[in-house]
Amino acid sequence: MLEYFSKWFNRSFVIKNKLPKYVLVISRYSEIKANLIKSLKLKYKIEDVKILGDKDDEYTIKNRINMTKGGKYPDLIILCSDVLMFYLQDPLILYKAEIWHERRDFCESTFVYALRHYDECEIRNGR
Repeated sequence: MLEYFSKWFNRSFVIKNKLPKYVLVISRYSEIKANLIKSLKLKYKIEDVKILGDKDDEYTIKNRINMTKGGKYPDLIILCSDVLMFYLQDPLILYKAEIWHERRDFCESTFVYALRHYDECEIRNGR
């Protein structure tokens, strides 16, 4: 059990069961600062966070997401966009991941909500 204090909520919250090892963040609103991702990785003990920003076109997103072949798939996908849409050649990316969709820019509170969702969900590997 991990307990965190969040300045966004002005209170602490508890993650009881599990944390994702690999998080994929797709933000179509603005570019995410590398130091924000680094601090979130350290604070919440996440092994790897990959970012796809608003400057990436659909071809780039398609290829960067599909680089996971033979590698690791994300446990959690955080999508900050007006539209819930994925361009994929490998559907296992969505099969193995929990998805958190926000219609606002990425920030720590979005990350915290996604972590809490991942902690509370029941992982059935697509079943």
